[in-house]
Amino acid sequence: MDGNLDRRSARLTAEQRRERNEFILTAFLAGRTERWIANNSKVKLTSPWVHEIIKAELTGAAKRQELLTDQAKTIYIERLEMLISRAWPKVMEGDLKAIEVGRRLLEQQARFYDITEERGPMLVPPMSDAEMTDMDESSPGYALLDELTKYRLKQQREAGGL
Repeated sequence: MDGNLDRRSARLTAEQRRERNEFILTAFLAGRTERWIANNSKVKLTSPWVHEIIKAELTGAAKRQELLTDQAKTIYIERLEMLISRAWPKVMEGDLKAIEVGRRLLEQQARFYDITEERGPMLVPPMSDAEMTDMDESSPGYALLDELTKYRLKQQREAGGL
């Protein structure tokens, strides 16, 4: 009976147990053996018990890592969706720069969801700023330029820049 009382009085609080388990996992990750950890004055457990604690702590760490990864993915998806929704009205108006931004965002989204085929050469390369500034009224696609780009082109031509 006295032995049971000694055991009950030696029980750890939740905080002490958490600190002990953290010490055990840290020591294990640092390369200490389960026997060394069990014999440490901070632990005072058997090697099999230390083994069970390590296994439980590693399982808990994996679950926390998975949860953090899932949360990070959710945040990434939400931000990507927000960017697409902000660019899409300009895409629908035919703004070539917005179309390029939208295309890149959709490509990034497809890569995230792994719905793209092996990356090969693009059939239609993206339009560069130089290509957009080389356009004039007779160029195909000129009608798709936004008003600001058309105005800039006109100003550059009048200034002798093009």
